[in-house]
Amino acid sequence: MGSRIVLQHLHTRPAGDGRDLVTTATTTESVADAMVTTMKTLEFDATVNDVREFFLDDHVHMALVVRHGKVVTAIERADLSRTRDMRRWARDLGTLVGRSVRPSDDLASVHRAMVESSRRRLVVVDATRELLGLLCLKRHGRSFCRDEDVLARQLDVLGCD
Repeated sequence: MGSRIVLQHLHTRPAGDGRDLVTTATTTESVADAMVTTMKTLEFDATVNDVREFFLDDHVHMALVVRHGKVVTAIERADLSRTRDMRRWARDLGTLVGRSVRPSDDLASVHRAMVESSRRRLVVVDATRELLGLLCLKRHGRSFCRDEDVLARQLDVLGCD
């Protein structure tokens, strides 16, 4: 059985200017302004074992199961405690409720909710659940990860300079 993990790069956005989007957020900034469009996802036929392997990377906070570009579910580490069956379909775990936002949502409001709930990841989807991106709050809670951060981390993991 091959890997069920896919590195997705959904589309190209202009590189951010590096400023702190949270502390400088205005009423015109939306989730789309801060989401990353490069992320790892799991295929529809991924198992619980695949999710466990996915979470071996401590930078990973959420596993997205995707089918034909649509998000089926968003799994967090705590969801794994619901089963011991490693062969069970990953798509049966998790939820999108409370774990997803729309790209047009107000960034400052979403940030406040993330901090209050200690949530560092939210999947960004449209009304049809199409995967558009991932909102990734940095550990310090003051700004969001950028595509450049994700790509640099991936190259570091691969041993590329």
